[in-house]
Amino acid sequence: ISWSASTKGTSSISASLRIARNAVDKGDYEVAAIEYEKVLQMDSTHLRANLEYGLLLFEFLNEPVKAGRYLLHAEKDSEKDTLPEIFFGLGRYYHFIGDNPTAILYYQRLAPYIQTKTKDGKILESDVNRSIASCHFAIKNSIPVIKQISIRNL
Repeated sequence: ISWSASTKGTSSISASLRIARNAVDKGDYEVAAIEYEKVLQMDSTHLRANLEYGLLLFEFLNEPVKAGRYLLHAEKDSEKDTLPEIFFGLGRYYHFIGDNPTAILYYQRLAPYIQTKTKDGKILESDVNRSIASCHFAIKNSIPVIKQISIRNL
């Protein structure tokens, strides 16, 4: 009995992932998000679901902070073949939230995986180098954050 339940769960996960990926390909991002959430309800540590959902949130649903949570889960459970995608996603996440030193570290960790002999690899390398330069600029030109501001009517 437990074997059939396990198979059913795996089958449901596979089906939801397939639906989510097809929805992304069609530009139906809300449907994709629902399907990724279904997978993560069944298995919160599912590597591909965390990674793909995190990237979907960042790239298409304009929820970069929420994306970070899923990308961090994916990194924790990652395998070597998924590291470049995770490094790029987390680099962009940390860059977005203003943690530029950490963003640089993730971008640098991605660099050895970039296939610079291909057109897409050269484009990615350029994007990563531009992002690193942007982070360095932000660090160099950062303005201290004022912790508390009070305004009084005069």
